Amino acid sequence: FLTQMGRLEVDLAPEPEPVVALPDAAEFVVYFGFDEWFLSAEALEVLSTAIDSARAGGHSKIIAAGHTDTSGSSYYNDGLSVRRAEVVKLTLVEMGALADAVEVVGYGESRKSKVDACVMIELGQLWVQRKK
Repeated sequence: FLTQMGRLEVDLAPEPEPVVALPDAAEFVVYFGFDEWFLSAEALEVLSTAIDSARAGGHSKIIAAGHTDTSGSSYYNDGLSVRRAEVVKLTLVEMGALADAVEVVGYGESRKSKVDACVMIELGQLWVQRKK
């Protein structure tokens, strides 16, 4: 009887869900001149590479994180970092990214990056947790 119950449990168990490979995270850097938030030709090339990588890798989330140096007030630098990240988002959307998939973050001078006066572009994956 126990053997038959064991077989029945195996037969009735749901099929395991297929394993889906997630894309590797990637990072790109767009540089800005002092007190500037417009994109240079080099920055447009970086954004083009980033959007191509996002498409090819199946990334569904892009974070545009603006940074500044410590020149000027903290308040001003916070706004400058957001303006930089916003222009990156706008351009990525014009290149085909979904607006809802691009998150804008302005760190100003509060969070040091590898370089100042830049927007770090992080390609990642949106995580959706299923209800159990």
